[in-house]
Amino acid sequence: MIVSIFNSIIFPIELLIASYICAVKIHKRPCWAGRMGLSVAAACAYMLAVDKVLPGTMLVKGILTFLSTVLFCGVLLFWIYDITLKDAVYCCMIGYAMQHFASCLYIFMSILLYGKTPAGMWVNRSNVFLYIVVYIFSYGLLYLLFARNLPKDGEYIINFGSSAEAFVLVVPVALVLSIIEKKIHTDPGQIMICQIYEMIACVLVLWVQYWQKRVVNLEVEMTVQERMFAERRRQFEQSISNIDVINHKCHDLKYQIQALKTGEMSENKKLAIDEITNAVNFYDDSFQTDNEILNTALMEKSMVCRRYHVAFSAIVDGKKLGFMNPMDLYVLLGNALDNAIEAVRKIKEEEKRVISMRVYAKDELIILQIENTCTEDVNLPEDGNPATTKADRNYHGYGIGSIRKIVEKYNGSLSLRADGQIFILTAVFAR
Repeated sequence: MIVSIFNSIIFPIELLIASYICAVKIHKRPCWAGRMGLSVAAACAYMLAVDKVLPGTMLVKGILTFLSTVLFCGVLLFWIYDITLKDAVYCCMIGYAMQHFASCLYIFMSILLYGKTPAGMWVNRSNVFLYIVVYIFSYGLLYLLFARNLPKDGEYIINFGSSAEAFVLVVPVALVLSIIEKKIHTDPGQIMICQIYEMIACVLVLWVQYWQKRVVNLEVEMTVQERMFAERRRQFEQSISNIDVINHKCHDLKYQIQALKTGEMSENKKLAIDEITNAVNFYDDSFQTDNEILNTALMEKSMVCRRYHVAFSAIVDGKKLGFMNPMDLYVLLGNALDNAIEAVRKIKEEEKRVISMRVYAKDELIILQIENTCTEDVNLPEDGNPATTKADRNYHGYGIGSIRKIVEKYNGSLSLRADGQIFILTAVFAR
């Protein structure tokens, strides 16, 4: 009786464990541990009910059991993790590929070591030690190779249609083979061949998902970067127009201020005129780098810094960056300085809000370096990008990605490093 119950519930338990492993990086709902425990109990009860209720032949019943169990486990994952129902079902399909691979490997190793299937029963895990070792090895290996790379920033970004095609083409074939194996269980050689095919099919499914994820990521990245580039172009054109108007107005104001200074003035009037003069001088061609694009970008960002009380300094030889396309230069500096401004704005003490920029030549190299203070120590992950604090995590990293692409376009190298509470971006180009 106990063995029969165990045989009935082992599949959903294995599937849920595999799905949980695939969902490790997914955002969890409140009371996550309690929800997980209840989901295991619900899956077991569901499987016992399905085993008694579903009609049909062994093949039909097997397929219906598989489909209904995967969908039910998907609903449970949706209840446990903060993802869409579609992504939850997708996660279960990934989990099934892992579970089925492990099951096939267990049967294969049992025949290889003992010359027979596990106690002649397909779901009776008679050799507990072999069972545990095989499943831990399989789940761990497949997670490291494929599953861990599928989620990004706590959620799945997938082309669900393309992903479903792989499952529709491969998984049912493997499922049918499992049913066939029950008919030929007297021939260990044929069973081992079927297990090998099914393991290959499962690995193929996971491999397809991995490459689908890469394709989708590239598509998203290209779309976002095209959007960012178009926005930068619009911003650049607007900035040129605005700064040109400001410079002309400042030029006219200088003469008007000079006229006001004639004759006797009270102390208050003198102070007011001096304050206006300082403001006009700031906006009147603050940066002269021998590079019009560079002047525009620095003027634009210096005004933003002034608004947020950020100390901004730039020691720049504009001629050194003359080899770059104007839009490339504007996008590079715009993204880099925007990131720096975003970081320093979080600092409460205004005197600690500092951004410095240098462009200089050293030997046969041209170096662009931007430093900014930050609120806390910066930890750079393996991809070299600082962790995001933005609400839209899907688009995080494309600013740095855009900078890196532009630098690499000119055969340069980009480095990001943290020195305590100082973040340093360095782009190096050969002359």
